[in-house]
Amino acid sequence: MKSGSNKISFTAVSVLAFCAWATTVQAQDSISGSASFNLIGKTDSEQTLGRHYTVVRYLDEKCAKPKRNSRLYREKYVEDIETFDTIDIATTEPFIFQVDYEEKRRDTERSCSAAAGFTPVAGRRYRGEFKVSGQVSRCEITLFDVTEGEVEFPAEIVPETMCTRRGATGNGNGVPTHAMIDRF
Repeated sequence: MKSGSNKISFTAVSVLAFCAWATTVQAQDSISGSASFNLIGKTDSEQTLGRHYTVVRYLDEKCAKPKRNSRLYREKYVEDIETFDTIDIATTEPFIFQVDYEEKRRDTERSCSAAAGFTPVAGRRYRGEFKVSGQVSRCEITLFDVTEGEVEFPAEIVPETMCTRRGATGNGNGVPTHAMIDRF
């Protein structure tokens, strides 16, 4: 009987040790600097041949990329509502991102870009909504803290011009561009 009780004691200690480890890791995550973020893209565009999103993270409003692989998302041929995967973001610096939307139609390409930034807090969950409206006459980003419900909050950083430039002067935040497609 003694060897059976040793097995039970060892199992109980192992379970308690695992629970203590998991609690410590969770506490460290909320202190050390990670939050989560996901993005939802919405468009009211009709009669398109294709819709595409690219989302890039920058270190500042001057478009300094944090790493070589700073692209967060790239999705092609999306539906009216596109939900992107949740990612972890560091809380040691502001999180600045730009959403580029492009759609193709029979004779035109329409695009719109918007950028926003905020300082994330460790352990919080955030969502961004990128909305394209009026058949690409406007686009905007709305930010939410969804940790305990859904609380909208204003962006702390709103760049005037976009990092991906179209034309000599670049395009403004939330201002669409349209290009005619020459067909041969």
